[in-house]
Amino acid sequence: GPADAARRERRRRDLEAIDHRVRELVLGDARTGAAVDGAVRAVNEDSGALDGLLSVQNYRLAHWRAGGEEVDYRRFFDIDTLAALRTEDERVFRAVHERVLEWLQAGELDGVRVDHPDGLRRPGEYFRRLRTEAPNAWIVAEKILAPEERLPDWPVAGTTGYDFLADVTRVFLSPLGEAPLTRLWKEVSGDPRDFPEVVHEARREAAGDVLGADLNRLANVFVHLCENRSRYRDFTRRELREALLEVAACFPVYRTYVGEE
Repeated sequence: GPADAARRERRRRDLEAIDHRVRELVLGDARTGAAVDGAVRAVNEDSGALDGLLSVQNYRLAHWRAGGEEVDYRRFFDIDTLAALRTEDERVFRAVHERVLEWLQAGELDGVRVDHPDGLRRPGEYFRRLRTEAPNAWIVAEKILAPEERLPDWPVAGTTGYDFLADVTRVFLSPLGEAPLTRLWKEVSGDPRDFPEVVHEARREAAGDVLGADLNRLANVFVHLCENRSRYRDFTRRELREALLEVAACFPVYRTYVGEE
């Protein structure tokens, strides 16, 4: 709430002041600098002390492979360093876009390309807020449309052009080549399955492995929901995860916009 935000802002200002003061002391007094270096060295040489320091941070250092199972924040697919930001929170939106909006409003930028808007919690709300702040900007959405999909009613100039490229590609590709290429693929690979079967397996693999941490987090939510309902509480976590995995593999659209209408 507002009180928490005020405390965070006060803590941020205090940290800046402390950092500035420590910097002055270290640079201005050799003995202070030596004392700080000694303290840092002592912590680095004591694994217990270092672990104690790290354990009170707002994050936990983990082996990079753990990300496939345990990441507890949203990210761009499986790229740990591209953490999602809560731009649905107006304060976060303004903090993230402050400089870009300054450039747009000053006429230093003509427009912006918004990558992967479907990764946002409420992309429609995001684009409306961006349009309000930059009414004259040329805004395009980097979104891949399915063959029968239409761009949602967002205040943008259009997509970045993947749909156009798909249409152009089809102009230069003859559908008559599909059957012999499919026969060749089955002959070389030895895999007799049809394309939809391969797609289903690939989607299960992506949802269960590449996005395994996200699936696990969602399974935990469902476990909690089922525990509070006598009719469903006997479903195990493994069963719920498997059900979610199959739903994800069979989902007919890239994402829904429930609540955006």
